[in-house]
Amino acid sequence: MTEPEAGSDAGGTKNFREKRPTGGYIVNGTKCWITNGSTAATIVFTARTSYEPGAHSISSFIIKSGAPGFSAGKKEDKMGLRGSDTRFLHFD
Repeated sequence: MTEPEAGSDAGGTKNFREKRPTGGYIVNGTKCWITNGSTAATIVFTARTSYEPGAHSISSFIIKSGAPGFSAGKKEDKMGLRGSDTRFLHFD
């Protein structure tokens, strides 16, 4: 849920989805500090479905990790326990 411009405030989500004329959606934006972001086979994330303010214009989406336009960023260097992989997720 965390984003560079919004932090962990779900109502502040900036990622936006656009409906494709041929079906499906295009999502643009970044999610931050996602645990196991590079190893998950399926990704569930949130994005805005309209520009109306508030949480009612935010929906959840599901994609496969190899979907076109999706990529996981570099592994983040963490302090303390390093038992899980943490990365940024990019939607282009």
